[in-house]
Amino acid sequence: SETAEVAVRFAAEMAARFGADLVLVQVVVPPATTSVAMTEDLVRHARDLAGDKGFGTVVVGDDPAKAIIEAGLDIRYHAMTRPVQQLTGEVLPRMYDAGCRFIMWGVESGSQRVLDVMEKGTEVAEVERCLELSARAGIKNHVFIICGFPTETREEFGETIELLRRARPWI
Repeated sequence: SETAEVAVRFAAEMAARFGADLVLVQVVVPPATTSVAMTEDLVRHARDLAGDKGFGTVVVGDDPAKAIIEAGLDIRYHAMTRPVQQLTGEVLPRMYDAGCRFIMWGVESGSQRVLDVMEKGTEVAEVERCLELSARAGIKNHVFIICGFPTETREEFGETIELLRRARPWI
């Protein structure tokens, strides 16, 4: 597909720009939209574009860590995500086993009202749980916070500071 070709070309260009020895293309789509033809198309484009830089893999599905492990890849990677219920005590260690060493979390706020206004789809209660589970799995955590989101009050920003204080052991 054209989108797959653009994604793979971008990854190859970034690898060339930064002198990477391996091009790793990770495409995650819901399994219902995955097709063998799409996967083969992505693999073909990645191999063509990677050239002598090497080719890692194309991960298609809802569990990239499992796919990386099953492919027998020995890689290290980082991830960007939100603290959500699906990141469990089973998923995060599997991510570590697959090579994930660093997660950048879109925490944004410690105020549920502010998160709801942002339409983040996350719950404050999930933040500490995800950070702790990630750290226990051996993954380093980095959090992104937004200060002064429209309508946020000083008290709500204070909730964010308190959340960060509680979560400090895992950040």
